[in-house]
Amino acid sequence: MQRSYQRSTQCAGILLAILSLAACGGLPQGGEHTASTAMKGNEGTALAAVMRPQVAAQPGQSGLHALADGRDAIAARLVLADAAQRSLDVQYFIWNRDLVGKVLIERLLRAADRGVRVRLLLDDLGTAPSDEVLLAIDSHPNIEVRMFNPVAMRSPRLLGIVTDIGRLNKRMHNKSFTVDGQVSIVGGRNIGDEYFGAHAGANFADLDVAVIGPVVKEVSDEFDLYWNHPASIPTASL
Repeated sequence: MQRSYQRSTQCAGILLAILSLAACGGLPQGGEHTASTAMKGNEGTALAAVMRPQVAAQPGQSGLHALADGRDAIAARLVLADAAQRSLDVQYFIWNRDLVGKVLIERLLRAADRGVRVRLLLDDLGTAPSDEVLLAIDSHPNIEVRMFNPVAMRSPRLLGIVTDIGRLNKRMHNKSFTVDGQVSIVGGRNIGDEYFGAHAGANFADLDVAVIGPVVKEVSDEFDLYWNHPASIPTASL
């Protein structure tokens, strides 16, 4: 009985010590948090040439095309990523490491290889790829990955979540995909098979819209607001 009590006391003491260390952990202060904004001067891109007559026909107005079918929604992202010549600003709450997630990452890497600047902003709790994979992506000279409001204790992550739940309850549910400042895709879809009709078990009924015109700048401004916020931490700093 005495030994059992002593063991319980020791275990409790160790747990309290771990929790204390976790509570003392914090996010990186300063670091390589360089501010950046959406690229200007995209008038010479191929997408701008395609969109210019449409925008000019309705001065001051924005246009949209609904992407109700999941196959159309993923195809639109892939085609736009392949068409990008200057920038890709991508922001999501959930990014799974399944077929859709891997294919889209591969297209971002292809764009970066062509010299396109890629900014990828992900919510830390909704992101499935490991820190090692994200660091590998971030190592590309034309790609920067930032995590919104990340868990300070990366391993064990669950303990980091439990000990900092007050802060970590503030998440980023934004979803946008903006190409060369000309076209944005916004809506309810995260990046995962079940959002695009590609899951073998069950799929979500969801909706995106592709938009052009003045609203694209509003989407870009929203992206910059989150990208430059102190809670968006460069992956390399973690």
